[in-house]
Amino acid sequence: MVLSDILFLGAWGLTSPIMALFITSRVFQATSVTVGTCTFLYFLMQSIFQIPIARFLDNKAGERDEFYCLFGGVVLSGLTAVCYMAVRDPISLYLAASMQGLGMAMYMPAWSSTFSRHLNPGKVAMAYAVDNTAQGISTACFGLLGGVVYKFWGGNILFLTIAILSVPAAFVILLAPDMLIPRLKHFSLPQKKWA
Repeated sequence: MVLSDILFLGAWGLTSPIMALFITSRVFQATSVTVGTCTFLYFLMQSIFQIPIARFLDNKAGERDEFYCLFGGVVLSGLTAVCYMAVRDPISLYLAASMQGLGMAMYMPAWSSTFSRHLNPGKVAMAYAVDNTAQGISTACFGLLGGVVYKFWGGNILFLTIAILSVPAAFVILLAPDMLIPRLKHFSLPQKKWA
């Protein structure tokens, strides 16, 4: 779980230092208002959908729904990175930001729910501290890397990197069902003992 967080949220850390530069250089007639509107729509979509998604997840027994939400959120956000590469006008930018907000709204409550269910009693604070530290360090490193990549290769390579890093994050989540979703007991024939 922590590894998927590092790959997924760390990858989006690539955009931390450059998002405003990217928008004002890529989007036709973009201003600081365009950047602010993009940020507003991202957080608005995440905030609007996060609570209903969390409520839905809490009302379902088991963790199968969390698994699908985690995976869907990573995939949707990875696709958003590809959409940012095609952005040329404010409307497409706002749609991409809204899509990213929805992806994060799916990921965050599902991740928190799943992570909290698998914590060792007496080590809850430490588990969250390790995850937050890993997130912080990976976002810091990816943020520095993002500035360098943007300077030398531009925004398309940056968003392509985010999309590519979303693949292993999704793969890590695909490995998790064995931990999250109990396997069905299959019928098996008794094994013959050889004397």
